Amino acid sequence: MKKSPLPVQNVNRSDKNVAGKEALVKLLRWHFGHGDFRGKQLEAIQAVVSGRDCFCLMPTGGGKSICYQIPALAKPGIVLVVSPLIGKKNLIPFL
Repeated sequence: MKKSPLPVQNVNRSDKNVAGKEALVKLLRWHFGHGDFRGKQLEAIQAVVSGRDCFCLMPTGGGKSICYQIPALAKPGIVLVVSPLIGKKNLIPFL
């Protein structure tokens, strides 16, 4: 087997308090211009940042995107988001 030219790092680590509330709110203000999180956004973000699984069920416009965008900004590395969108299922044959 050939050695990978890319550096390998542990992606399964679970840092307990990667970013506290103040740091997360600072990212929110800087990147999105919002002063505070809405509803359960902060709880969802803290779960993701600490390495736990998270399922967010919110209405349209409820702020789901922030729940994966802020953790992506808070942690180093690559973020993969799987977001099935029922409304776009008719486009699958064209992919």
